[in-house]
Amino acid sequence: MVTITVVDQVEVQEIETAPLVGADQWRTVMAAADYRCECTGACGNRHSRTGLRCDATHDKWTKATGRIRLTAGPIDPITPTRTAVLLPASDLRAWCPKCFAGAARRARAAATERERRNDDANEAQGALF
Repeated sequence: MVTITVVDQVEVQEIETAPLVGADQWRTVMAAADYRCECTGACGNRHSRTGLRCDATHDKWTKATGRIRLTAGPIDPITPTRTAVLLPASDLRAWCPKCFAGAARRARAAATERERRNDDANEAQGALF
């Protein structure tokens, strides 16, 4: 999508940026998300000021981060890349980089904790026999 607007005789172009590969699927995910990050707290931020959903919008410019580029990523952010690239659009969500990184960090920590607890439970079972 290219929109050309004339402002005070100066031409301004707004260009939608999309990935080079998988652009059709990416557009499907972004359209369903209204080009807004779909994180509702998986990253650790409750997003309480923005209706419990991240307000990062694709191609929006912020002073803190510059231009925001949303990605279409798996619902579970620690899904292996080889699996994620085969997922249909219905199993993908729009993520801003900050939320995706935070959600992945929290998911990895939870997986590590589950693994530790399973190991502890297995050791306790082994001690019984």
